[in-house]
Amino acid sequence: MTTKTVAPEDVSEYKKTWAPGVVVKISSDLDLKAKDWCRKHLERHEWALDVFTSEKEHTLRFEHNHHVKLFKGHFGL
Repeated sequence: MTTKTVAPEDVSEYKKTWAPGVVVKISSDLDLKAKDWCRKHLERHEWALDVFTSEKEHTLRFEHNHHVKLFKGHFGL
């Protein structure tokens, strides 16, 4: 799937096929940096962000485990 030519509702439906995916909990302070990293390195259909899943915490969900490894390596998690 290439999200540049796909409607947002199709991306949302595709994400449901791999949900919940590989989960990473992050501080809400990393919100913007995490989204920027995902937008630069991944296609829109390969990740999702759930905000304030706990106090001062967001949950990032990835389709593939190797994306989690890259993400965690970048942020030192």
